[in-house]
Amino acid sequence: EANGAVEAAKGRLVEVDGELAAFKRHRAEAEQNVETAREAGTKLDGELKRVAALAEGALEGLAPEQQELSAFEAALAAAVSTHEGLQKRFDEARDAIDRGERAHDKATTALTSAEGQLATSAERLEGLEAAFNQKLLAAGFSGRDDFDDAAMPENDLEELQRELREHDEALKLNADAIRRLAKKLKGKQPPDVAVLEAAVQQAREAESTAEATWTQANGAQDRVRQALDRFHDLERKDATVAERRVAAQKLSELANGALKGRAKVNFETFVLRSIFARVLVEGNRHLKHMTAGRYSLLLIDDPSGRDTGLELNVRDNASGGETRPVHTLSGGEGFLASLALALGLSEVSQRESGGVELGALFIDEGFGSLDAQALDQVIDILRGLEEGHRMVGIISHVEDLKRRIPVQLLVLDAGAGSRVEMRLNA
Repeated sequence: EANGAVEAAKGRLVEVDGELAAFKRHRAEAEQNVETAREAGTKLDGELKRVAALAEGALEGLAPEQQELSAFEAALAAAVSTHEGLQKRFDEARDAIDRGERAHDKATTALTSAEGQLATSAERLEGLEAAFNQKLLAAGFSGRDDFDDAAMPENDLEELQRELREHDEALKLNADAIRRLAKKLKGKQPPDVAVLEAAVQQAREAESTAEATWTQANGAQDRVRQALDRFHDLERKDATVAERRVAAQKLSELANGALKGRAKVNFETFVLRSIFARVLVEGNRHLKHMTAGRYSLLLIDDPSGRDTGLELNVRDNASGGETRPVHTLSGGEGFLASLALALGLSEVSQRESGGVELGALFIDEGFGSLDAQALDQVIDILRGLEEGHRMVGIISHVEDLKRRIPVQLLVLDAGAGSRVEMRLNA
């Protein structure tokens, strides 16, 4: 209520301020009109005096023959007419001055009244504000700012009022329910709350135990279901990879020399045998030439054996194609077989290394075991290699061989060491 009165007083004070400003404008306009009228009256007096002076001057300036009565009367009539017009304007200006003064007085009176009303409204406003502040303090507010901060929006206030109404209705319903229950319980003994609470506690504990047991059983069921799903997945995957597993097992047995009905060699030996087979093809070509077609070398392939690898047999075509171990060859025949294999290995290596040329071949010893005919055959083969743009070096102490080599590099005893000597054998 006090707040509304303060707001109303403030509104009235604003209205009084507006009226006071209007009165001040009217007073200023009236003062301006009075000043304008005074200036007009002063100007008219000056015009009257100027006309009278002109008339007198005109009369005095007339020639004697022009100062006749009719001309004077005409001039006088014109001057009188002008004077009357000026007098009328002067009277109108004076009336305007009077009206302006009356308006000024009225505006002054209104201004004085408005100032009085303003002072009264200000005093009333101060009283209302003092009373309002006292009520704010009594209500627990520290001041107007605290009150404004605590002000609630209209929508929130309506919501709070609705909640209060609902709360009051709920209180009424609860009171009615309490009365009805009290009427029903009248004359009855209250139950043993302690026994009931103990029963409720036991029921809660039993419920908790049952929930824990159910949770464990549910978890075990989920684990069993997941294990079953994994088992089915593994069964499907096992059926998918069964053929691949069998193929991999056979491949593993083959690579490790454990496959039945096949030579029992591991993978590394198998690869070496495949390479050595190509070396044998080239080596047998040279051996056939060296032995006049008598000998050829064969790889041993015994399915019943174990750990067979690069063992060789020799076929003796002079004995009806009989096959026997290579260690039965004589020293010279063994040397020829070794040389043939070395030449075959050289050619296979050159062919399978992208055509890289192996331009040199060195042979160390073994010539002493050859007879003259075999030695001639070996020399012919080596010269054939030389003609194929390959350098052949022989390391030997056999005198007969020395005489057959045209270019020799000799290592001689120098007493305190060795020396090297180049010799051309013509």
